[in-house]
Amino acid sequence: MEKLSEKQILAVKSIEKPTLVVAVPGAGKTRVIVEKFIYLYSSGFDPSRMAAITFTNKAANEMKDRIQRATDGSINLQYISTIHSFALSIMMRNQKYFGGKSGITILDEDDSLVLIKNLISSNDRFNKLINEVKLISLIIQKAKEDFDLPVLLQAYRNAHHVFLDNSSLDDEIKQLNISIARHKIFFEKPLYLEFFKYYQQYLNLNNLMDFADLVLYPTLTMLYDNFARTVIQSSLQYILVDEYQDVDRMQNKFITLISNGTNITCVGDEDQSIYSFRGGTPENILNFENNFEDPVVLYLDDNYRSARSIIQVSNLMIKENYQRRNKAAVAVRNEKGVVDFIQTYTNSEQADFIVSMIKSLISKNGYSFKDFAILARASWLLHEIEEKLKINNIPYNPLRGTGFYQRIEVKYPLYYLGYCLNPENEFLLKKIINFPARGIGEVTFQEIISKKSSENSSLWEALTNSNNNRVKAFVDIIVKLKNAKALVEFFTMLYDIVFKSKWETQIERTSENDYDEEQYIEPEELERKTNYLTLLELCKQADEKYSKPFEQFYLTIISYVEQPHFNDAVSIGTLHSAKGLEFPVVFLPFLCEELIPYTWRGKKADIEEERRLLYVGMTRAKDQLYLLYPESLNGIILEKTQFLDFLEERIFCGGQNLQTKTRKDKINIGDFVEIKGYGKGIVKEKRRLQNGKFLYAINIEGDMIEVIQDYYEIKKIEKNEKKIIKKNLIEKESIERISLDKEFKDKDPVDKDFVENNLINNDSMEKNQGKAILTDDMLKTFSQGNLENDNIKKILNIGEKKKKK
Repeated sequence: MEKLSEKQILAVKSIEKPTLVVAVPGAGKTRVIVEKFIYLYSSGFDPSRMAAITFTNKAANEMKDRIQRATDGSINLQYISTIHSFALSIMMRNQKYFGGKSGITILDEDDSLVLIKNLISSNDRFNKLINEVKLISLIIQKAKEDFDLPVLLQAYRNAHHVFLDNSSLDDEIKQLNISIARHKIFFEKPLYLEFFKYYQQYLNLNNLMDFADLVLYPTLTMLYDNFARTVIQSSLQYILVDEYQDVDRMQNKFITLISNGTNITCVGDEDQSIYSFRGGTPENILNFENNFEDPVVLYLDDNYRSARSIIQVSNLMIKENYQRRNKAAVAVRNEKGVVDFIQTYTNSEQADFIVSMIKSLISKNGYSFKDFAILARASWLLHEIEEKLKINNIPYNPLRGTGFYQRIEVKYPLYYLGYCLNPENEFLLKKIINFPARGIGEVTFQEIISKKSSENSSLWEALTNSNNNRVKAFVDIIVKLKNAKALVEFFTMLYDIVFKSKWETQIERTSENDYDEEQYIEPEELERKTNYLTLLELCKQADEKYSKPFEQFYLTIISYVEQPHFNDAVSIGTLHSAKGLEFPVVFLPFLCEELIPYTWRGKKADIEEERRLLYVGMTRAKDQLYLLYPESLNGIILEKTQFLDFLEERIFCGGQNLQTKTRKDKINIGDFVEIKGYGKGIVKEKRRLQNGKFLYAINIEGDMIEVIQDYYEIKKIEKNEKKIIKKNLIEKESIERISLDKEFKDKDPVDKDFVENNLINNDSMEKNQGKAILTDDMLKTFSQGNLENDNIKKILNIGEKKKKK
């Protein structure tokens, strides 16, 4: 422990009382956990009776490796694992306290979904639920994760050995029945609860457990069997819990029950709680003092990772959250580092900036490709950046499969396209013949391949001659797809006949049930349809661009899907995928409203969790952090995220010496400009139109001239001309100035009402801006060159303003 700080040593040696270690990003928490395990071992604790619970198998394996290297390598580390593996081990080693269960079959999420569907379809009582399979799965999952005891006791009354063997619990269950009314989803739709009971009974009778049951079953056992709890507690000497903020309520109940109230240390950071869709909650850390008696709370607030400016900015942002402890990260490094706010006109310019910056920093600062990370809120935002990287020969690796082209809803449709182009491709046929699952297994596939060989036929002939009804249905799908005349038609048809029923029944139909399932669906699943729509947009562009769109699009795109893994490459992925990682240089693109905080189905995600997610992204950076926000995405107007608005206000008003960069030719209110044919003046108002263009109101010698970006030649004035223009404007003060609102004062009521009813409200514009006054339909007419529309004439004053002689 010689190289540990005083704070870290204190955390390591705190073993007499339940201990919470709150560790900011870059505080070395993993090292503290490893050192504490070694310290306990050297103090006489039995490693076979010590548990270290991690969030992932990878983290568990890394921790085991570090402990083995620091000791003689022969100690028993059986309980260093994920919480699910740990709970299963506890049950297997104490079978007699868990109803004598052995030979349990564990169902993963897909297995559970299939079982739920089969149980519904095979029981007339539940047939009406057949289109709500995913919703029911989510409700069951949520009830378990939230440790919803009134519901759980109903569901497990005939599905758990403790209740089956203890009739005295019936009164408690009857009392809890009353509180079911508080649970809207079960109270309004009691059939859901009835199915939950049926599902759990089936699992129990067939010696099955779903993933949540691995923790829930022993939790209920310890809660209602004091003797079993005492035996299990006495079998463990110490418990360490990593990433405590990611533990759901059920898992937290398991942890509190299995510890004896003193032999536990939990390590985490409520500011990094970003997995609410899995049940994770900052409450674990915030309520630690209420869950454990006489606890010790320690803070590891020294950040060894990031430069000062990065810590400064991330601290400023996260302190706006209310659900947090009063703490702030402290920079250990002396380097100032770089934090840049980068504004671009378009998403394409944003991608160009990132590429240019990577090249520049490699050339000038000696960085390698692996030193860079590009992290976005959603994977569908990354596809253009991926393309720009590839065009510029910059190698990149998607983080944990979260690149746009690695998503199943993108790559599998492309496999369908590839097979339709080449129906003799055995590799692609194997990829798609049972995706999505349609009951065509390996045996059936091998029969097709054998038939091809024995009959000396083509693969397509062997496929079309199959007598298997499911194979025939698959062939019908391929035939329909092969008849598509354009890429957009192909992928639209593919979605409608193949994927829509699989994806929309699982996600979109749930919106009919007034149930906020998006709160705990994986972000990648929520993005599925958006990713597919992005793919359709790429198809539309290819249909217009290529002479042979099917072949050329496939050959272009498949290289992104099947790209190799590089040893030295830029990392690219979602903010969630970057948890626990660090990079010298981090780019965070698309920091815009509706993207972060994320909006799905018109609902904004939890603001505090979204702020925590951005905080996690920012604190991945060691040396340089680039916060990027384009003004438009494929022609759609974007607003800078409220998180950055707050940051920039605090930083620049507070006199902080941080950098910001925007386009030098960007025109803002107060700029002195020259309009070709009109003269020179000052920009008084600026408003964004719905087509992305800006409408400027410019004071030229007392007259207010309205011009639209790109339809007029506007350029900024050199500094030495500004004084002359300003002087002329002051001399003209006696001249009546025509404001945009007053422009319509003398118009007839019909025209005034027309204008007022077609105002475009845009709160994202600079302060003191009024309302822009062009509708999309008018702009469309205007952009097509038709200036004869009377309303356009009146609003734009075409022909009414005199050109400056």
